[in-house]
Amino acid sequence: DLGTTVYHVTLKSTVPVLTLKGVAHDFGQPIVVPLDLAQETKKQLFSALVYGLNYGAKIYLVSTLIPGVKEKQSLIYKKMKNAKTTLEQNGVECEIKIFEKGKQPSYKHIIKFADELEASMILLMTHQEGYNYDNYIGAFAHHLINNSKIPVLSLTSSATNFNFRELFKAVVDPVG
Repeated sequence: DLGTTVYHVTLKSTVPVLTLKGVAHDFGQPIVVPLDLAQETKKQLFSALVYGLNYGAKIYLVSTLIPGVKEKQSLIYKKMKNAKTTLEQNGVECEIKIFEKGKQPSYKHIIKFADELEASMILLMTHQEGYNYDNYIGAFAHHLINNSKIPVLSLTSSATNFNFRELFKAVVDPVG
């Protein structure tokens, strides 16, 4: 279970935080990236791009569809298609997986999918707005971190200000 110290570090960190249960896998394996409709997705996508390029990992963008909405007409599908295009245009292999929201919580779909893929990690954006109200990391993130056997890289909005641009430049143009 996510202890109080880990909880606060994950929530407040200005650098990415890797929460790990069990044994770390080779980061060249697939990386699962849950997306939602939050604006911070651009930062999360950029982080996924960096990891995909650095480790040669395939990125799986995952989300849950609201009941009654047709997949191809949903906002999340359009957002994920745009994200997939961005990743592929920058040399990262990518696939989309959308789960129908049902009786099972979204985090369980994602954990099961990541386990089936034998993913190396889940790249998760924790939303900073939860901290402003009562130090609440968010039920989705909390459950995902606590229940995943796969490492979860947690990014807060401030952690995504980590100098990924310089890292990205070094990968794309190593001679400057």
